[in-house]
Amino acid sequence: METDRRALYETTFDASTLRSARREVDRHVFGSGLADDRAFDFVAAVIEILSNAVRHGGGGGTVTVSRDDGHVWCVITDRGPGLPAGEWTPPPAPPPADAESGRGLWLANALCSYLVVRSSAAGTRVELGMTVE
Repeated sequence: METDRRALYETTFDASTLRSARREVDRHVFGSGLADDRAFDFVAAVIEILSNAVRHGGGGGTVTVSRDDGHVWCVITDRGPGLPAGEWTPPPAPPPADAESGRGLWLANALCSYLVVRSSAAGTRVELGMTVE
């Protein structure tokens, strides 16, 4: 869902720079025009995906925050094996309480207006969007 987006922030990150990337995402999302409650949800979703990239995606990746007339966007890419190749859709319900993983993408999907995950042998790309209301 590419549109005329204006980049607000972009950086590479790994485990050692994850905290600063999270802070900058927070700062740019809260300054993007989203209402505070929507910005909070969006940042929570992005943080889940950033953490997944470090844990499951080869140790890090790239994060880009951008804005168009109706949405704030975040694209996170990594180089890890991640998910099976192709487009992946998060489940509609949370994983069982005793599951060791699987909540991050489910939560991100529940919090955002838009989420698409694409994986290949080269890595995973997660695109999140929040409608500005």
